[in-house]
Amino acid sequence: LKTRDDLAVRFDELIVSPVETLNKVYDNMLRELSNWESDFATGKNPSNGEELTELGKTQFGKEIDGFRTEIKRFKTGINLIEKHNMVRQSFCYMNQAFKNSAKGYSTWRLFQIVFIVSLILDVVAHEHDLMLDDDTIEKAKTDDIDILYFPTGGGKTEAFLGIMIFNLFFDRIRGKECGVTAMLKYPLRLLSVQQVQRVSNILSSAELIRRTHIAEGEEFSLGYFVGDHNTPNSIKKEKKQALSEMSMDELDEKYKLVDVCPYCGQRSVHIVYDADKNS
Repeated sequence: LKTRDDLAVRFDELIVSPVETLNKVYDNMLRELSNWESDFATGKNPSNGEELTELGKTQFGKEIDGFRTEIKRFKTGINLIEKHNMVRQSFCYMNQAFKNSAKGYSTWRLFQIVFIVSLILDVVAHEHDLMLDDDTIEKAKTDDIDILYFPTGGGKTEAFLGIMIFNLFFDRIRGKECGVTAMLKYPLRLLSVQQVQRVSNILSSAELIRRTHIAEGEEFSLGYFVGDHNTPNSIKKEKKQALSEMSMDELDEKYKLVDVCPYCGQRSVHIVYDADKNS
């Protein structure tokens, strides 16, 4: 699978005119669906022109049905952005956060923005202030799990961070002032260490927007929970002595997780042992 860069969607366009920009994507999806349906009607494999087997026809039909469902979910997300100011604000702030934190890119890949918009209903479905009708709420897939598959380096992380940052802003706009919004779970410590820098980068970008536009509530923050082989759960007497004698470089080498300050971009983050607080 390869993403089509010619269909990339710019952050700027989504901030200024989100509905119009997303509807262009929606129209392209409908045209692509029509092409699929035409290919299916011929009974031939569109890649080589050979007759499809019965198994091939069945699989092709399932792919078309899945695409129709994806398009409907995406359109529902667009409608929510268009009709509800809370949703539109959250979406625009999310795009602003990614624009501000981006290094060397200014667009979403197509699958990323479709994934994010398609999940908006699942995030907002049970918010009373939106007063969604029952038909819309029933479309939410809050009992299902979406699996995002793409090859390594394809941009999966930004896709799920996108919906996470949308959720953070939506929580604050709807009145939530503190507490957990999302949990990210990684099977390997190395992966979690790599990702904690990426999460902190986008989180700090979102936090600067929150300070300007949503003054109420605590700052956006990140917790990192791992086993005691990575960081000590408690600092006992013998540990205190060892920590007190370690240099800052030694403490950094053993315990530092974030190398670069997500706000200023400098390598100014250090580990310090506070003997008075035993922390």
